[in-house]
Amino acid sequence: MPGTTLTYYATVGLPQGFIEEKGTPVPLISTVGMLTIPRERVIKRGYALQADLVAEVRVESDKYVVVDYQVDEYGIGDSLQEAEQDLLDSLVDYLTSLEKRENRLGDRESRYLQALRNILRK
Repeated sequence: MPGTTLTYYATVGLPQGFIEEKGTPVPLISTVGMLTIPRERVIKRGYALQADLVAEVRVESDKYVVVDYQVDEYGIGDSLQEAEQDLLDSLVDYLTSLEKRENRLGDRESRYLQALRNILRK
């Protein structure tokens, strides 16, 4: 995506070897990086990022996983762009869901709602 910055970190290979997953050997290696999605990025339904969003990127079982730890949301996709968009869509959906239940939220969800309001604007 234009303006998106992906920073790669060393591939982790500990422990060495394979595990069996549904009868298929899977290497115990994952690539981890950080993704910066620039502010003002328009998402959907008129929402945009208010500030740069920094997320972790992993490749797991041939899928990209993009994780935002501020609110424990993630996106997944066959490409980095799909996973990034899935995360952004999930953030908007989560904000909408929390706002509908704002008067009945627990402490953690109230913190997530405030974090999402700081991340997103309409």
